Amino acid sequence: MKLLHLPTFWVSLTNALHDPHHISKSLQALIFAFYLVTISSLEEDECLRLLGGTKPDVFGRYKRTARKALIDAGFLHTSSPTTLRAYSLFIVS
Repeated sequence: MKLLHLPTFWVSLTNALHDPHHISKSLQALIFAFYLVTISSLEEDECLRLLGGTKPDVFGRYKRTARKALIDAGFLHTSSPTTLRAYSLFIVS
């Protein structure tokens, strides 16, 4: 099942990077969940080269950050499609 429309997500991501102080909590959760899924697909050497750490260390750090972002977005009590997509990606990772 397709969870993200990448062209739309890419626009949201680049806008968020240009103005990081005005990111919605649901978009922040989606971005960190996307990072987490991306890290889970990397090989160990790619993780060392691109992110400067071992895969378990980097994955653990981003998992904690994604979990906090989901909590901040209120994923247990929301009907926001963006937050629910973030939670789905988090579960997949």
